[in-house]
Amino acid sequence: MAGATRPVVRSEWWIGSKSLNKVGEYMAMGKPVVAFDLDEVRDTAHGAAIYVPANDPVDFGDQILRLLESPEERRRMGAKG
Repeated sequence: MAGATRPVVRSEWWIGSKSLNKVGEYMAMGKPVVAFDLDEVRDTAHGAAIYVPANDPVDFGDQILRLLESPEERRRMGAKG
């Protein structure tokens, strides 16, 4: 994912104690978000994110690939941000 041109938000066990500024910043830039399904992310992103079950890196990657292949979905999600 080092060469990805889209923001990727990783979530760790400590996310509950951290600010979700990055999610808000990506949304402010009109970027779609793929994130682990955590209350903190849902409270921030709403419909501007695809939520992946926590700690499922395979599904996380699959959802990123899905977005890369779907410019219309990226635009729709970015507009919601």
